Amino acid sequence: MRVASVLPSATEILCFIGGERLLVGRSHEDNFPPQITSLPVITGQTTTFTTAAEVDRVVSDSIGKGQSLYTLDAPLIESLSPDVILTQDICSVCAIDLQTVERLPAQSKP
Repeated sequence: MRVASVLPSATEILCFIGGERLLVGRSHEDNFPPQITSLPVITGQTTTFTTAAEVDRVVSDSIGKGQSLYTLDAPLIESLSPDVILTQDICSVCAIDLQTVERLPAQSKP
């Protein structure tokens, strides 16, 4: 099985239960355990800011427009051929939103 993770906590849990060898791609925020940092990074962020007020403005604007705060590298994910992508559907600010991940199959080649 090949696993990509776009959620750092899921990556850590997978590694903790012995699944590190299954990982083929990780989030730009994944940095633990340290040995996974050599894996390809399949996400990125769309925002940059320096102050709390700027964070609030940029995040509010993006969410208000229905835009994700994160990006997925669809061609890289396709080349990694994961069987499973670990993600979440609780918060679109804390991590990549489920809808962005769900759009991947539609973007891939048949």
